[in-house]
Amino acid sequence: MEDASAEFTSVVALCLKALGKRAFRPAGSLNAAVFDSVTVGIARRLDKGKIKKPEKLAAAYEQLLKKESYLSAVTSATSDEQNVTTRLKEATDAFADVE
Repeated sequence: MEDASAEFTSVVALCLKALGKRAFRPAGSLNAAVFDSVTVGIARRLDKGKIKKPEKLAAAYEQLLKKESYLSAVTSATSDEQNVTTRLKEATDAFADVE
């Protein structure tokens, strides 16, 4: 359990460092669907090693927030299984190649 807690803490810290106050807030307030998908996507990327260029993470995040399919999955029917699957895949794909 400590490993999971440490991983979660490092993912959130990286998000805040790279994304600042806009982390998980595509339209002002915290969006739980963005939070879950972005943290999972970044955690999956970190499984391959450290992210050396946080600015690349920020750029990938901005591109993710421009995808209509992602925005749809994080703004309506967010507990729908298809929307959960879509947003997790989109976020994982968005961060997969971040250096």
